[in-house]
Amino acid sequence: MDIFKKIIILAKKRKIIFWGIIVVLGVGGYFGYNAIASKDSNKTSYIFSAVERGTIVVSVSGTGQVLSLNEVDVKSRASGDIIYLGMENGKAVLKGALLAKVDRTDAERAVRDAKTNLETVKLELDSLLEPADELTLLQSQNSLQQAKDSQQTAQDNLKKSYEDGFNNVSDVFLNLPSVIVGAF
Repeated sequence: MDIFKKIIILAKKRKIIFWGIIVVLGVGGYFGYNAIASKDSNKTSYIFSAVERGTIVVSVSGTGQVLSLNEVDVKSRASGDIIYLGMENGKAVLKGALLAKVDRTDAERAVRDAKTNLETVKLELDSLLEPADELTLLQSQNSLQQAKDSQQTAQDNLKKSYEDGFNNVSDVFLNLPSVIVGAF
């Protein structure tokens, strides 16, 4: 009895927590009872009656898949349109028999295009591996000399710009005292 007195004293001190626990236990008990009760409702029940003569009607239904034991998937290594089908539905197929012919024009075109691309790449490689002729070499040397001249001109312009900037700043500092005297 001592434990019940402690629970009652604690319930009086902490009413909200106590009633919260009571509500949680009540809701849990309700759903637990419904879960147990619903399992019992799915059990098979039997109805007994007196024996009499008559027709028995029984039906069976089911769902699922029906599979064949001797089924073989036929897969082609190439894709395309089928131009010949050498079998009929429901008839046996002998080993080594031609089942179907696939249109091969697309595959032949792809092979021809690949060969053409290969030849083009070989010609481009050969032209890259050949030594440069005199005209190409002379053009490259002229381009190099023009780039060097442009670089030198840009460096000279930069140096002149620095000198002009320095001269302008110097002029400002030299003229600063006269500007300050003229301001007063």
